[in-house]
Amino acid sequence: MNAEANDEVTIDESVRYSGKVLKFDRRRGFGYIQPDGKEETDKVFAHWRQITSSDEWPSLKEGSQVEYYLASKKDAKRKSQKAFAAKITGPGGVAITVGDDNKTYLNRGQRFQGKVKFFDARKGFGFVTPSADFSFDGTDFKSTEAKIYLAREDIKHTSDIAPNLKDDQAVEFTLYKSKDKKDNDSYGAGDVTKIGGDAFSEDEFATKKCGWPKKRFNNKGGKGGFGKMKGMNFGGGMPNVFMMNGMPFMMMPMGGGGGGKKKWNKKNKQRGGSW
Repeated sequence: MNAEANDEVTIDESVRYSGKVLKFDRRRGFGYIQPDGKEETDKVFAHWRQITSSDEWPSLKEGSQVEYYLASKKDAKRKSQKAFAAKITGPGGVAITVGDDNKTYLNRGQRFQGKVKFFDARKGFGFVTPSADFSFDGTDFKSTEAKIYLAREDIKHTSDIAPNLKDDQAVEFTLYKSKDKKDNDSYGAGDVTKIGGDAFSEDEFATKKCGWPKKRFNNKGGKGGFGKMKGMNFGGGMPNVFMMNGMPFMMMPMGGGGGGKKKWNKKNKQRGGSW
């Protein structure tokens, strides 16, 4: 078997496959390919790291034809790591470029400065607040009010990880116009760089990990975010022990005897992981 090993990834290059992009979440950077001649249930996982592209944030367009090898990751714990598409290209091995026809740049050379209001690393978008008031295309943008939309694919960077900007990070950008779901004009930050126009490097991002979904509480016990709480007793001066979702927790009494702050024993705190 002709296989290429790269760090923890092994790529089998003995067979080149072709297929159609079934779906791809551009912001989160992954999706699925339906191999030619196969059913949708035989879909193959596709990750942005394996896309051959010159785009800052590589992605795939749903319905497009692609070619790929099959690969696996050493000591894979997830199904998506046991078999996935590698070295993904267009037909004939061409690099993939996905544009956005919904964006209209009125003056790409006119640039503005601002700070990141917040950026959701998992969902891949956030907002920018301008550093100063300005007008563009007949619209006034206030530094005290405006929150300009910022998408991951519009961040210029030189890293090999998902771009995740920090809160209050200084940025420079141009503006584009697009249509929202109600067909109204909206504005977004495009060609986002550091002040001065340089691309961001890996060590300037908030994290090197594009997190997985946050841990959810088992909600079998009711409508709230917690399950059933058993054995709760707030009387007396001894600590109260109760069960929540099968885990024991201790709470100091609300009345006298404890005298201190309530303490929670948190175990198994989940951290965001990278693919």
